[in-house]
Amino acid sequence: MAVVTIDAAKRCGKIKPVHGVCNGPLSFGGLTDLSVHYKNAGFPFCRLHDTDYAHPISVDVPQIFPDFNADETDPKNYRFANTDQVIDKIYACGAEVIYRLGTSIEHTAQKVYTTVPVDADKWARVCVQIIRHYNEGWADGRHYGIRFWEIWNEADLNQPDMWQGTPEQYYHLYVTAAKAIKRAFPTVFVGGPALAGYGHADFANGLLQAVKEADAPLDFFSWHLYCGEIAAFKRALDTVCGYLDCYGFGDALLVCDEWNYNPPTGFSLDNDTPEQEEAKYAYFGKIETELGAAFCGAVMTFFQYSRNDIATYYDGQPTNLWCGIFDWLGRRTKAYYAFAAFDKLYRLGGECLGTASDDADTYAVAAAADGKTLVLLSRYGGKAGDVTLTVDNAAVIGKSYTVTRINRGATYETCETGTLTGNALTLPMEENEVALLSIE
Repeated sequence: MAVVTIDAAKRCGKIKPVHGVCNGPLSFGGLTDLSVHYKNAGFPFCRLHDTDYAHPISVDVPQIFPDFNADETDPKNYRFANTDQVIDKIYACGAEVIYRLGTSIEHTAQKVYTTVPVDADKWARVCVQIIRHYNEGWADGRHYGIRFWEIWNEADLNQPDMWQGTPEQYYHLYVTAAKAIKRAFPTVFVGGPALAGYGHADFANGLLQAVKEADAPLDFFSWHLYCGEIAAFKRALDTVCGYLDCYGFGDALLVCDEWNYNPPTGFSLDNDTPEQEEAKYAYFGKIETELGAAFCGAVMTFFQYSRNDIATYYDGQPTNLWCGIFDWLGRRTKAYYAFAAFDKLYRLGGECLGTASDDADTYAVAAAADGKTLVLLSRYGGKAGDVTLTVDNAAVIGKSYTVTRINRGATYETCETGTLTGNALTLPMEENEVALLSIE
């Protein structure tokens, strides 16, 4: 039996916005609009990268400013209309945008846009005009006040899919663009590098050294991780924090803006053999199930108690293989509801309460405000069994409670109701399950 204790006297700050997603509700070139589901899940952030990939709706710099030889000060040389639609929908859903300046990944044999910009200064000026469009209304634009501007994506991969240059060329591009953006918009957050591998120490250290020497801004440091164990997130974050602390950037916000489940055995994207087909099907099938939901609940709970500030799951578009929260038709999966459950705590607006579990496979986070207490339990990886939840607060005695579950047989359904006769409650939980307990 697992034991989870909620310390009602211990306040751990507000619930963090770590239940964001990559990309917005428009997909299939605009044929699918999931705005209702985005609103209901309450995604606080949408990070734009690989946006409706393989379609013309894109936030990528070369899509918005297609002729790099053109005059970057002339609005006629920009194509904002499609990207406007994407961002308008996101803000209508109540989310904020994390805008990745650069280009999407190119899995195609011929790489077109992942080349190094031939003129870093001009590229930076183009980025400034894009920001001006969305924050100051330039070129029939908007006034969204987008705060987060990320420079490129996963240049540390050293692969032409994402960056065809050297690390040093990326450092130069980052420093040039970051300084130009900050000069023009002192209040926005500029960051990067959307680090693909937390173990890429040479790249990370080289970037931070270059930023420090140039006295360039680094308001946030973004990083990515795909794995199957929660302990890997701790190792990754400890490593990233080590880089930042070493160079004096310990105050930078930490943004994990790509994460998802990846089985320990791995898988191949190829369909060359029946075995590869089955492994691929098994992986992408799992992320939509109760396993995917439990994994997501556990990761978001880890983020709440870590140094990480913001997180966005990859991906929210049904067009993307890594979209585990919707199926290909845009129907919500079990994993989707893990985000909706976490959002209940986030929207409660109260303080996060201290939690402790004697079981490494049970993850708990709680929040309280206005006489209401919410507890999110994620049972990931452990065997089925009872979880005894104790709330260190006599005020809960006599209050009613409900338990909403996501498991093999239930998809965000209220399964139990009752009245607390004491300050403890025993809940049976399956091997992979998320349970939302509401006491009020």
